[in-house]
Amino acid sequence: MIDRLVALVRDHGYDGLNIDFEALEPSDRAGLNAFMQELTARLRPLGKLSTVAVAAKPRDLTTGWAGAYDYAALGRSSDYVVLMTYAYHTAAGAPGSTAPINWVRRTAEYAASVAPPEKLLLGIGLWGYDWKIHSKDVADVRIWSEIEELAKRPGAQLGYSTEDESAWLKYTDQGHERIVWFEDERAISAKLGIIRTYRLAGWAAWRLGHEGPPAWNAFSAFDRDAQPAQSLAESPRPTVAARQNWDIPNGHFFTQTGEPGKTGFAVTDDAGVPFYTEFRRLGGTDGVGFPRSHRFIWNGFVTQVFQKAIFQWSPERGVVNFVNVFDELSSAGKDAWLDRERATPRPLSSSFDEGKSWPEIQTARLALLDQDPALKQVYFGQPDPLRSFGLPTSRVEDRGNHTVVRLQRAVLQRWKVDVPWAKAGQVTIANGGDIALEAGVIPTEATTPRPAP
Repeated sequence: MIDRLVALVRDHGYDGLNIDFEALEPSDRAGLNAFMQELTARLRPLGKLSTVAVAAKPRDLTTGWAGAYDYAALGRSSDYVVLMTYAYHTAAGAPGSTAPINWVRRTAEYAASVAPPEKLLLGIGLWGYDWKIHSKDVADVRIWSEIEELAKRPGAQLGYSTEDESAWLKYTDQGHERIVWFEDERAISAKLGIIRTYRLAGWAAWRLGHEGPPAWNAFSAFDRDAQPAQSLAESPRPTVAARQNWDIPNGHFFTQTGEPGKTGFAVTDDAGVPFYTEFRRLGGTDGVGFPRSHRFIWNGFVTQVFQKAIFQWSPERGVVNFVNVFDELSSAGKDAWLDRERATPRPLSSSFDEGKSWPEIQTARLALLDQDPALKQVYFGQPDPLRSFGLPTSRVEDRGNHTVVRLQRAVLQRWKVDVPWAKAGQVTIANGGDIALEAGVIPTEATTPRPAP
């Protein structure tokens, strides 16, 4: 098969190939990795691109539709990896956005943490699905010209979901209420912004012929704001850096959250502030994630952001504390944003603690976890839950497809149904450091990667 594909590319003068193998079994993972490695080895000497499309997933799922795709391995072997960040809601499922922004963002974030960001292309869906409301009928595919015509029907109503960053159209056909979810200019622009956030290579779309002028308006605006670039076929082939993190005097330098192999963030024990010692004691990247900032001064204290926590030095006590990230976000007026964008409950009112001693406050707040045994088990499964998570700051809330509780330093979510990033019954932990960056409360200077010292 590889012989025939290489001959096809060579004989017809194509720039390269995109491999889009879907409906694979999870057991096919090693086979797909080997296939792409061999294909790339054959195409590169010819100056041809070897690219692969992968199902979207916000973590390394090894089961189901996305189980066969090893982002890290495919990122090493291929020239580009296309993240198919669309079709979240499928034609056979319930109506909803095909590309809800949080799902797209989490997929990009996960992919950039395990594969070189300069090899990742964010997938943009250019079609819409048209569902009959209150029916289990399979949705129809709608291209932009069809959506425009449907919007002209009497009584048709256009709307926009700020939670999903996707557009919708409601109309009536032969007495049946219908809804189309699609990506308009605003929605596509929102998705393209994720490329800058995680420094991805660019975008890919499914597919030409489905789009209309709004899509090209968004793409053109994105290109105007970007640095001038050559086409993929003309640009130098990306290479995997020989190393992505290494020792430096008094610490370690990481480029995984910067430009791999070139720029990033140092974690050190400089100036008597033992952030690197604490980082290692907590398990390194497994314990707190990669660094997302340099050291900076926050509320008068030396601070550094990691994916899962924020370190802050207490000189009086001589210890490294964890910042109560979600308390800080509340003080910054981000509760409505957290509720809308991150499905995070608003904190309890101060009256909840009135008249209680400190031990009584702890007891009462920890008792809130009794509402969901699975969340409670994960909380107390930590060696030091108060240090890792802080106290609960909300009641357990039912958000439809999951239950959730807000803590001082994290958010715990138990999923009631299968979702792309978790199975039913699984508890996930929202990373406080990443969310603080996303909320915009960390100074930009602190989060801008620097060249290695």
